[in-house]
Amino acid sequence: MKWSSDILNYLRRLRGNSSEAVLTRKAGGAFFINALGTAIAFGLQVLLARLLGVTDFGKYIYVITWINLLVMVGKLGLDTTSLRLLPGYSSHGQWHLLRGYVRYSTGVAVMSSVGIGMGLAIVVTVSRDLLEAGLVPVFIIGATLLPLTVFLVLRCVQLQAFRYIVLSQVPQVILRPLLLGLALVVVSVFRDGTVPAGQAMMLNVVTTVLVAVVVMVTARRVLPREFFVGPRERENGIWRGIALPMLLITSFNIVLNQTDMLMVGSLLTAREAGIYGGVSRIAMLIPLAIVLVNLVTAPVIAELYSCGRLSQLQRMTTRVAWGSVVVSMPLFLVVVTIPQNLLRVFGSEFIGGTEALVILACGRLVIALTGSAGYLMSMSDHQKRAAYILGLTAMLDVALCAGLVPRFGIEGAATASTATSVVWCVAMVVDARRMTGISATIVDFQRLRKSA
Repeated sequence: MKWSSDILNYLRRLRGNSSEAVLTRKAGGAFFINALGTAIAFGLQVLLARLLGVTDFGKYIYVITWINLLVMVGKLGLDTTSLRLLPGYSSHGQWHLLRGYVRYSTGVAVMSSVGIGMGLAIVVTVSRDLLEAGLVPVFIIGATLLPLTVFLVLRCVQLQAFRYIVLSQVPQVILRPLLLGLALVVVSVFRDGTVPAGQAMMLNVVTTVLVAVVVMVTARRVLPREFFVGPRERENGIWRGIALPMLLITSFNIVLNQTDMLMVGSLLTAREAGIYGGVSRIAMLIPLAIVLVNLVTAPVIAELYSCGRLSQLQRMTTRVAWGSVVVSMPLFLVVVTIPQNLLRVFGSEFIGGTEALVILACGRLVIALTGSAGYLMSMSDHQKRAAYILGLTAMLDVALCAGLVPRFGIEGAATASTATSVVWCVAMVVDARRMTGISATIVDFQRLRKSA
């Protein structure tokens, strides 16, 4: 935690004035909320694995992975665009455009996700003979979760756009997993300690509805009256032009991170998908520090780069990279030293993923060591180049998984994911250095040149 506090204090010094320092403190609060939420989410995964068993856990994780991917498509990049547009509209008193964008983005995203959900339900129903027994009802229930999640995300982003940063994170990161965990425990009491995948998915739907209601009530209380009342004006063409690159970056990023799980669920058994789900959840802890810190540093990267304060930007990214090394390296060593003990937390059946966990941990370590390379690209007007790199590496990931998973099982999926992570990280670091002059690693080339 000392490293994160040092980073936040350093960001305050970079920001300079008191209003921005307040924003930085709010971002720091979001950091700790997300850190706590990650711990809760990990505990929820362990609870699911224990209550569902390895096979039903595999079905649940496989379907949730598809839903998360389709949520990114259903949002159409309009959530990220909200963060870019709404603060400007409100600060310039353009409430008519703000209200128009809120109505437009919510309507378009929810309707597109409803259509995607209906399409998913039809496809799995028609293809029921190709799917493992019991997957179809889980998919159909999951399809109803899709538009609910999109609506919830958009409402939380609107709170974030008005600088209610912590308040925007709590519903999804804390409240939703806690309610789902509580519901799972209650249902398991009446089912002799077990919960099938379909019921777990239904409980997810119910808790998402409850959290969405909480967010709507909260928004009504804290957002200004002008947000809700008054005429609306639209600039659909401008909004779509901003949203498309954001959609591509987000979608490619999700594909890059979820292809291995999707391929395992599609080409192997639900039991193997369950084991790999546990493996991936443990491996994701290694780059956790850099993921959480990037939530805070991303807007600062954009600000420093746009103002031409490159030396300060380099010092910040170097410090972030060093902090990530300090945190992630011990986690990596723990994972590769006692992988079986960690997998036993999910259940004895998960020990079969030991080799896959060691392989996947190597890829996650590479991600941790490359700091903020991806954000250096997307936050410095090079988002199209970032989308291009992400698209190519996502296709590489699909190709490698298709070739390795049928032959080597979950170890093949881990190998494909690790190889793709290395390619993506190297490409991002090299391009970020070439286009911005900033190194995203622990090596500060500007300081090296001066010392030479």
